Amino acid sequence: HGERSELLACPPNRRTSEILQTHSTIAGHLSDDARFVPNGNEYDRGLPVPNASPALAGKDCVALIPHHGVVLQKINGDGVENPSSFLGTITDIVDCGATAKVTAEILGTWEVTSVMPKADLIDVPQVGSAADVIIDPNLVVVVPN
Repeated sequence: HGERSELLACPPNRRTSEILQTHSTIAGHLSDDARFVPNGNEYDRGLPVPNASPALAGKDCVALIPHHGVVLQKINGDGVENPSSFLGTITDIVDCGATAKVTAEILGTWEVTSVMPKADLIDVPQVGSAADVIIDPNLVVVVPN
């Protein structure tokens, strides 16, 4: 199934991603305009996924979001809409030495994890606080469910 670095960057399926624990896995579907829409959020604008296969459009699938592709920031309120930014609530912060694993819930139904240098936590609210959750759409992998 590929070299270790390939598996870590782009797991071929949900199960591999869950074993490696390097990606957040979100069930949903891919829209015709290449936006991933999580289950339970059919009216959500979705996450643009430019690298998704058009063959997956309209089908049940899973978005694999790498932890290093998620950034959590204080809400800036500058009025500029970023299609890859979502309002989230910090649900967990785990100290991992020089880094921290920070989990946020988005729209009350899906969670993503970010692995961040602890020095960057100065700009992140505490558990229970709101945050801008910014996902790099170029790193998201969409696979069949």
